[in-house]
Amino acid sequence: MLFRSLLQTLFFVAATFGVISIPFPTAHAQSLRVTTPNENELNRQGLTMSWWGQAAVRSSQERVTFFTADEQNVYVQSTSGVLTSFQGESGRRLWAQLIGSPNQHGFAATSGDDDVLIALGMKVYAFNKVSGVPRWELTLPSPPSTSPKEDERFLYVGTVDGMMRAYDVQKIRSLAKKAMLPQWTNRAELWTYKMMAPSNSTPIPVENDVVFASERGNIYRKTGEPNKLLFNIEMKVPLSAPITYSRDYVFAADVRSRLSCNSIHDGSPLWTFSSGAPVRMQPRVVGKQIFVAPLNAGLFALNITTGLILWKQPLATDVVAVTDTRVYASDPNKNLLILDRNSGKLLGQLRMTEFSVRVHNDRTDRIYLATPGGTVVALREMTSEFPLYHLYPERRPILPMFAPEDGEEEEAKPKTDEAAES
Repeated sequence: MLFRSLLQTLFFVAATFGVISIPFPTAHAQSLRVTTPNENELNRQGLTMSWWGQAAVRSSQERVTFFTADEQNVYVQSTSGVLTSFQGESGRRLWAQLIGSPNQHGFAATSGDDDVLIALGMKVYAFNKVSGVPRWELTLPSPPSTSPKEDERFLYVGTVDGMMRAYDVQKIRSLAKKAMLPQWTNRAELWTYKMMAPSNSTPIPVENDVVFASERGNIYRKTGEPNKLLFNIEMKVPLSAPITYSRDYVFAADVRSRLSCNSIHDGSPLWTFSSGAPVRMQPRVVGKQIFVAPLNAGLFALNITTGLILWKQPLATDVVAVTDTRVYASDPNKNLLILDRNSGKLLGQLRMTEFSVRVHNDRTDRIYLATPGGTVVALREMTSEFPLYHLYPERRPILPMFAPEDGEEEEAKPKTDEAAES
């Protein structure tokens, strides 16, 4: 009874003040029964477990709702409204925050250089990525329809009234310092744009512009000037999955089982791929390949420039991670498949059915898996001490130069004439 009263008090405070920090909970009984992957089995497939941890999932009734990652951190969201952050390489649990109210409708976390963002209820919350300290919160005129996205200058969020809204990030921070948020959110709003229908895709910042899409099948690129569009791509039919992108292209799957590629710069059409089955899962771009998993039709790897099929693997249902030589994917039973990246050939598989919640990692080559109860494991290839950065390679830290071991420097020097004569 005492614990229940304490929990009710925490939730009341969260509902009243928006966000509170909570202590890290001990793993509940369900999580304690989880068996982490066997290291010997991983090693036979060229893998090793980097770390494992337990997210702030406090009871057996709670579940992980969203599981995402960027180049630095891993984020686990639960049905109780708790967001837990782990450092992606070390596995150190950085912080946990209770956001909004339990079971409140929300979206997956997104992140920028400094902040992690959560859209929940009628609000957008921002936290410091490292410390978890609340930075600011905005109250929207209408509930969000998808996750928000932030760059250095702008915050973009689509709402259920069919609007795409842009806010000035510096103005938001200034208002937060003056304790004027969320009441004066409208002062930070730069523009709104009315779409044909609400957006089902996270906005994509491109330079000082933004690319976004409506469920009805329109893809827009808008500048910072009010009502000025660079392009409006009309797909003619509704979209079946969120749009995705690379540096030069934007990709959209529609209800007619087609995947279309357009230039992200001017919107010009480049190619169309007919998958033969609905594409419900967001395609993933890594390097020169885009991975598409039509419903019950396997996994396709396409060339992003031409749309030609590089290979098809009928056993796979999604992409979990990609390295220089391998693709890690799931099968219908949640086994972890190991595929050759060039041919799609099955190289091996691991039984990982307990870890059924997975990051579809298009940022790095790390494999992040979780149980519905919040136990997280991170895997990597044994030879990959430092992560590959796929989408933003420029974000990879500059590695320090190490001095040579004693004796190595002398061996590396060319022999002098005198030494050669002797």
